[in-house]
Amino acid sequence: MMNAIRLKAIVKTEAAIRLTAIYNKTTQYIKINYLLIFLFAYTAVSKLNLFSYSTPFSWQHFKLIDVSAFEEAMFKSPELRPFVHELAWLIPFIELATCVLLLFRKTKIVGYYLSLLLLTLFTAYITYILNTYTHNLPCICSGVISLMSWTQHLFFNYFFIVITVRAIYLVLRLHRK
Repeated sequence: MMNAIRLKAIVKTEAAIRLTAIYNKTTQYIKINYLLIFLFAYTAVSKLNLFSYSTPFSWQHFKLIDVSAFEEAMFKSPELRPFVHELAWLIPFIELATCVLLLFRKTKIVGYYLSLLLLTLFTAYITYILNTYTHNLPCICSGVISLMSWTQHLFFNYFFIVITVRAIYLVLRLHRK
């Protein structure tokens, strides 16, 4: 009788530990999810330069979306010049699409893989710039991220790659159970 009670207590304890571990993993990937959504939404919106207008304000010079500053920054990179106009629209669009994919449970894993792809491509570009050019090319990023040096940006991307891989691992592991 005493052994049966102990066994039930052990089983309940193990179940509680398992539930706590699942909860911790779930909250961890949710936090990563919000970080990635914030990152890609912020970078996309800052590249799109929403609600641009010239001063003094006139409706003739008002633009809902203005990528000219982003195009101008990309044009300074010789490798990107042939694709500047297309990339100026494509990159923010993909970043916003990534945000949308990360919002929904059924598309979240696709959003994580797209995040990983984008971050890997950006990191490869930064690595190429650091290894190719001795003079400093201006960063083509916008917003606060543009204030980072190339090396700081590289480590910033490494951090987000690591947490994205962690999120993919957690989601796959949680859905497998």
